[in-house]
Amino acid sequence: MAKQPNEPSSEISETPVAKAKEAEAPTMSTEQLLKLLADVLAKSTANSEAQTAAILELAKPKEAVKSARQIAEEKNEEQFKKQQREQEKWAKANEKWAHDNCEHIAGCNALSEMKDLAQRTSIIWHRGDVGQTTGICTVCQRIFKESDPDFTKWRKLKSFNKDSASGQRTVLDPLAAREKSYLHDID
Repeated sequence: MAKQPNEPSSEISETPVAKAKEAEAPTMSTEQLLKLLADVLAKSTANSEAQTAAILELAKPKEAVKSARQIAEEKNEEQFKKQQREQEKWAKANEKWAHDNCEHIAGCNALSEMKDLAQRTSIIWHRGDVGQTTGICTVCQRIFKESDPDFTKWRKLKSFNKDSASGQRTVLDPLAAREKSYLHDID
C-alpha cells in the first residue's frame, strides 16, 4: 500500500517527545517534594553564605606585592633618610658647639691670622623697620635677639662691622610689632 501525500503519518507517535508523553510521569509524594525543596534551599543558603564570605574576603585591603627592586629601593631610601637625620644631628651639634665656643671677636676664626687688636666684636648689628635690633656673628652665625640674656653685653661693645638698617616705620604698638618681627623659627 502506497502512502498518499495528504495522509497522516503513523511515525509521529514514535518520536522522543511523543514517547516521553506516553511514558508514565514519575510520581512523588508531597513529603518527598517538600524534602527535595528543603535540600535545594539549604544548598542555596550555604552557597550564598560562601559567596558572601568570599566577597568580604576580597574586600579586605591586602598588602601590595613588591618586586625585589622595589624592596631594595625602599631599603636604600630608608638608609638615605637615616644618614640624612644623622648628618642633621651632627650639623646641629656642631653649630651649637660653634655658638658656645665662639669669642665673637673679629678675627677669632681658626683660619684668621690674628684677632682684632682693639677687641671689636664680629657681630653685624641690624635695626629693623619697627626699631628692633638683631645681631649676627660673622664667625659662628649666631643670631643675637633683644630677648637674649647676653644681648646688652654684646651690644655695648664696639663692632668691627658697620650697623645696618632697613628703614623706619611708625606703628601703634611698637613692642608688639618688635616681637612679631623676629624670626621665630630660629632658636
